[in-house]
Amino acid sequence: MTKEELALEIMGLTDKVQVRYLRSICDEQIRSISASLMYNLQPGDSVRIDGNNKRGTEEGIIKKINRTRAVVLIDGKQWNVPFSLITKQ
Repeated sequence: MTKEELALEIMGLTDKVQVRYLRSICDEQIRSISASLMYNLQPGDSVRIDGNNKRGTEEGIIKKINRTRAVVLIDGKQWNVPFSLITKQ
């Protein structure tokens, strides 16, 4: 199923209970993926940051792994980034 097909299926939902249930499943899946990613990252790894900022997707290097976030070096600046926004390259 493509992203577009998935989006059309979701847009077709008309029951708020179904949408809330879907949202809870998606939130749990994001937490699960983020938790497993945390154990697969190491300082020096190249990553992509999928933030909802004006600059869009950015690339950086992991500098340090903390309990809930990673310190990522982006354009010479260090940022504390939650694992939910990080994708390993």
